[in-house]
Amino acid sequence: MKKIKNNKDINYSEDNDIITTTPAGCMLVDISKTKFDDERGYFIQLLQTGDKIKFDKFKQINTSFSRKNVVRGMHNQIGQEKLVYVVSGKIIDYVIKFASNKKEQFLLTPNNYMLYIPGDCAHGFMALEDSHIIYLTTEKYNSKESNDINPASPCHIFPWTGQKDIIISKKDLAAEK
Repeated sequence: MKKIKNNKDINYSEDNDIITTTPAGCMLVDISKTKFDDERGYFIQLLQTGDKIKFDKFKQINTSFSRKNVVRGMHNQIGQEKLVYVVSGKIIDYVIKFASNKKEQFLLTPNNYMLYIPGDCAHGFMALEDSHIIYLTTEKYNSKESNDINPASPCHIFPWTGQKDIIISKKDLAAEK
């Protein structure tokens, strides 16, 4: 990690790099080069004008806190893209692309990566420890556009399948698929 002496050492024009684009169209965004530590703590620039992921298309910013073993998802709102950032904790993020049925999982921890999820994917995660997540969405929440998958469905094998002591909301368990 780059150490800085004062705010003059921060180069605000550096943009984030796309580390990889996966078969489902997800992108891991490297934010490590925009993290700056000093004696006060740290500063991270998550998005700025000119980045490859355009922040101006996001219409809603959400935050959640999940205790260890909480599963949230699998959620999809037709056309809603997401950008997920873990503030604290550790999660297994899981994505299913509807058209190809591609399934991908990502281990997300603070300060290194954000995960971009296309609008044609269902998304969910399991908190491996108490975790605080911020995620941006390109559409406001609309329950009528919801296309969710039950995270306990026997039709899918999820990273949390068969684990004991997981906590899933009644709303998520009521999803049909």
